[in-house]
Amino acid sequence: MKLTMLIVWFNMLYEFTDTDIRLAGSRYSDEGRLEVNVAGMWGTVCDNYFDNADAAVACRMLGHGYVSKYAGLNLICSR
Repeated sequence: MKLTMLIVWFNMLYEFTDTDIRLAGSRYSDEGRLEVNVAGMWGTVCDNYFDNADAAVACRMLGHGYVSKYAGLNLICSR
């Protein structure tokens, strides 16, 4: 099953798949700041209206089972 995240950015709707998101800023692959790739450029996701349910989708898209901790856009995912 492939998970997809829809994000509105600059009044345009983007569909992200597991290859378009990453966790950055940590030496561990299961934690970090959530970033998305739009038109070849990586950027941090704004945390306005982003909640634990969104964090759970991001962790699943990255191949992790669930969110261990979510604060701002710093995620720790677990298997």
